[in-house]
Amino acid sequence: MEEYAIILDYLPLGYVKEGIPTYKRKPVAQAVGKEEFTLLELIPKENVPLDIHQKVYIGSGKREEISRINRRLKYDDLTATAKIELNYVIEEIIKAKEDRFIEFFNEAGPISTRLHQLELLPGIGKKHMWDIIKARKEKPFENFEDVKKRVPMLADPVKLISKRILSELDATKEKKGKRKYILFTRPPTKRY
Repeated sequence: MEEYAIILDYLPLGYVKEGIPTYKRKPVAQAVGKEEFTLLELIPKENVPLDIHQKVYIGSGKREEISRINRRLKYDDLTATAKIELNYVIEEIIKAKEDRFIEFFNEAGPISTRLHQLELLPGIGKKHMWDIIKARKEKPFENFEDVKKRVPMLADPVKLISKRILSELDATKEKKGKRKYILFTRPPTKRY
Protein backbone atom coordinates (compact mmCIF):
# COMPACT_ATOMS: atom_id res chain seq x y z
CA MET A 1 0.00 0.00 0.00
CA GLU A 2 1.16 3.51 -0.77
CA GLU A 3 2.35 5.74 2.08
CA TYR A 4 2.63 9.02 0.16
CA ALA A 5 1.01 10.40 -2.97
CA ILE A 6 1.57 13.42 -5.18
CA ILE A 7 -1.49 15.47 -6.13
CA LEU A 8 -2.08 15.59 -9.91
CA ASP A 9 -5.31 17.59 -9.86
CA TYR A 10 -7.47 19.17 -7.16
CA LEU A 11 -11.15 19.83 -7.83
CA PRO A 12 -12.49 21.98 -4.96
CA LEU A 13 -16.04 21.60 -6.30
CA GLY A 14 -15.70 17.95 -7.26
CA TYR A 15 -16.46 16.50 -10.68
CA VAL A 16 -18.88 18.34 -12.92
CA LYS A 17 -21.84 16.01 -13.38
CA GLU A 18 -25.09 16.82 -15.06
CA GLY A 19 -27.99 17.44 -12.71
CA ILE A 20 -25.97 17.72 -9.48
CA PRO A 21 -26.14 21.19 -7.94
CA THR A 22 -22.87 22.85 -6.90
CA TYR A 23 -23.69 22.83 -3.18
CA LYS A 24 -23.96 19.01 -3.18
CA ARG A 25 -20.58 18.41 -4.81
CA LYS A 26 -17.60 17.55 -2.59
CA PRO A 27 -13.91 18.33 -3.14
CA VAL A 28 -11.83 15.57 -4.70
CA ALA A 29 -8.19 15.11 -5.67
CA GLN A 30 -6.48 12.83 -8.13
CA ALA A 31 -3.02 11.61 -7.17
CA VAL A 32 -0.27 9.13 -7.96
CA GLY A 33 1.45 7.01 -5.30
CA LYS A 34 5.19 7.52 -4.80
CA GLU A 35 6.17 3.82 -4.54
CA GLU A 36 4.08 1.86 -7.04
CA PHE A 37 2.67 4.71 -9.14
CA THR A 38 -0.89 3.78 -8.12
CA LEU A 39 -3.48 6.24 -9.49
CA LEU A 40 -5.83 7.25 -6.69
CA GLU A 41 -8.89 9.37 -6.02
CA LEU A 42 -8.54 11.09 -2.66
CA ILE A 43 -11.09 12.89 -0.52
CA PRO A 44 -9.45 15.82 1.29
CA LYS A 45 -10.39 16.78 4.82
CA GLU A 46 -12.93 19.56 5.12
CA ASN A 47 -11.56 23.05 4.47
CA VAL A 48 -8.12 21.71 3.49
CA PRO A 49 -7.12 23.04 0.07
CA LEU A 50 -4.55 21.04 -1.90
CA ASP A 51 -2.03 22.12 -4.52
CA ILE A 52 -0.91 20.31 -7.64
CA HIS A 53 2.43 18.53 -7.01
CA GLN A 54 1.81 18.60 -3.24
CA LYS A 55 3.03 15.50 -1.39
CA VAL A 56 0.37 14.10 0.96
CA TYR A 57 0.47 11.28 3.48
CA ILE A 58 -2.09 8.54 2.72
CA GLY A 59 -0.77 5.67 4.84
CA SER A 60 -2.40 4.26 7.95
CA GLY A 61 -2.48 6.49 11.00
CA LYS A 62 -3.20 10.20 11.35
CA ARG A 63 -3.43 12.04 8.04
CA GLU A 64 -3.15 15.81 7.93
CA GLU A 65 -4.77 16.63 4.58
CA ILE A 66 -6.56 13.51 3.35
CA SER A 67 -9.78 12.15 4.84
CA ARG A 68 -9.80 8.90 2.84
CA ILE A 69 -8.75 7.11 -0.30
CA ASN A 70 -11.97 6.92 -2.29
CA ARG A 71 -10.88 4.51 -5.02
CA ARG A 72 -8.16 3.42 -7.35
CA LEU A 73 -8.34 5.14 -10.73
CA LYS A 74 -7.69 3.96 -14.24
CA TYR A 75 -5.67 6.16 -16.56
CA ASP A 76 -8.84 7.06 -18.49
CA ASP A 77 -10.48 8.31 -15.27
CA LEU A 78 -7.87 11.07 -14.91
CA THR A 79 -8.80 14.64 -15.72
CA ALA A 80 -6.98 16.38 -18.57
CA THR A 81 -4.90 18.31 -16.03
CA ALA A 82 -3.98 15.14 -14.15
CA LYS A 83 -2.85 13.43 -17.37
CA ILE A 84 -0.59 16.37 -18.23
CA GLU A 85 0.90 16.56 -14.73
CA LEU A 86 1.37 12.78 -14.47
CA ASN A 87 4.37 12.75 -16.79
CA TYR A 88 6.16 15.51 -14.84
CA VAL A 89 5.40 13.91 -11.47
CA ILE A 90 6.60 10.47 -12.64
CA GLU A 91 9.89 11.98 -13.83
CA GLU A 92 10.35 13.75 -10.48
CA ILE A 93 9.70 10.51 -8.56
CA ILE A 94 12.18 8.65 -10.78
CA LYS A 95 14.86 11.29 -10.18
CA ALA A 96 14.18 11.28 -6.42
CA LYS A 97 14.45 7.47 -6.29
CA GLU A 98 17.40 7.23 -8.67
CA ASP A 99 19.03 4.36 -6.71
CA ARG A 100 15.98 2.13 -7.21
CA PHE A 101 15.99 2.63 -10.98
CA ILE A 102 19.77 2.38 -11.34
CA GLU A 103 19.44 -0.96 -9.53
CA PHE A 104 17.03 -1.98 -12.30
CA PHE A 105 19.68 -1.18 -14.95
CA ASN A 106 22.26 -3.14 -12.94
CA GLU A 107 20.09 -6.15 -12.01
CA ALA A 108 17.54 -6.60 -14.84
CA GLY A 109 17.55 -10.12 -16.21
CA PRO A 110 15.91 -12.23 -18.88
CA ILE A 111 12.15 -12.87 -18.82
CA SER A 112 12.34 -15.70 -21.35
CA THR A 113 14.85 -17.05 -23.83
CA ARG A 114 13.75 -14.37 -26.30
CA LEU A 115 12.98 -11.37 -24.09
CA HIS A 116 14.98 -9.41 -21.52
CA GLN A 117 13.57 -6.96 -18.94
CA LEU A 118 15.68 -4.16 -20.44
CA GLU A 119 13.89 -4.62 -23.77
CA LEU A 120 10.62 -3.64 -22.08
CA LEU A 121 11.86 -0.04 -21.92
CA PRO A 122 10.69 1.89 -25.02
CA GLY A 123 13.48 2.31 -27.54
CA ILE A 124 15.70 -0.47 -26.18
CA GLY A 125 16.25 -3.31 -28.58
CA LYS A 126 18.80 -6.11 -28.64
CA LYS A 127 21.75 -3.80 -29.46
CA HIS A 128 21.12 -1.37 -26.59
CA MET A 129 20.35 -4.29 -24.27
CA TRP A 130 23.74 -5.88 -25.00
CA ASP A 131 25.49 -2.49 -24.67
CA ILE A 132 23.93 -2.04 -21.20
CA ILE A 133 24.79 -5.61 -20.12
CA LYS A 134 28.39 -5.23 -21.34
CA ALA A 135 28.82 -1.87 -19.58
CA ARG A 136 27.36 -3.11 -16.27
CA LYS A 137 29.63 -6.22 -16.31
CA GLU A 138 32.68 -3.94 -16.40
CA LYS A 139 31.35 -1.88 -13.50
CA PRO A 140 27.81 -1.37 -12.09
CA PHE A 141 26.13 1.89 -13.03
CA GLU A 142 26.26 4.57 -10.34
CA ASN A 143 23.63 7.04 -11.59
CA PHE A 144 21.67 8.12 -14.66
CA GLU A 145 24.57 10.26 -15.93
CA ASP A 146 26.80 7.19 -15.73
CA VAL A 147 24.31 5.19 -17.84
CA LYS A 148 24.14 7.98 -20.45
CA LYS A 149 27.93 8.30 -20.55
CA ARG A 150 28.76 4.59 -20.79
CA VAL A 151 26.00 3.44 -23.17
CA PRO A 152 26.40 5.33 -26.46
CA MET A 153 23.31 6.50 -28.36
CA LEU A 154 20.97 5.63 -25.48
CA ALA A 155 18.11 8.06 -24.87
CA ASP A 156 17.67 9.71 -21.46
CA PRO A 157 17.16 6.84 -18.94
CA VAL A 158 14.66 8.91 -16.90
CA LYS A 159 12.49 9.42 -19.99
CA LEU A 160 12.74 5.72 -20.93
CA ILE A 161 11.53 4.63 -17.49
CA SER A 162 8.85 7.34 -17.45
CA LYS A 163 7.47 6.18 -20.82
CA ARG A 164 7.42 2.59 -19.57
CA ILE A 165 5.53 3.57 -16.41
CA LEU A 166 3.00 5.59 -18.44
CA SER A 167 2.42 2.63 -20.77
CA GLU A 168 1.87 0.36 -17.75
CA LEU A 169 -0.66 2.82 -16.29
CA ASP A 170 -2.53 3.31 -19.56
CA ALA A 171 -4.67 0.18 -19.52
CA THR A 172 -6.75 1.25 -22.50
CA LYS A 173 -4.48 -0.51 -24.94
CA GLU A 174 -4.54 -4.28 -25.17
CA LYS A 175 -1.94 -6.02 -23.00
CA LYS A 176 -0.09 -8.06 -25.61
CA GLY A 177 3.59 -8.69 -26.19
CA LYS A 178 5.82 -6.40 -24.13
CA ARG A 179 2.81 -4.56 -22.66
CA LYS A 180 1.66 -7.57 -20.63
CA TYR A 181 4.65 -7.34 -18.27
CA ILE A 182 4.69 -5.01 -15.29
CA LEU A 183 8.03 -3.69 -14.06
CA PHE A 184 7.39 -0.58 -11.99
CA THR A 185 3.68 -0.14 -11.24
CA ARG A 186 1.18 -1.94 -9.09
CA PRO A 187 -0.70 -4.59 -11.08
CA PRO A 188 -4.33 -3.67 -11.72
CA THR A 189 -6.89 -5.14 -9.34
CA LYS A 190 -10.60 -4.80 -8.78
CA ARG A 191 -10.16 -3.08 -5.38
CA TYR A 192 -7.54 -0.99 -3.62
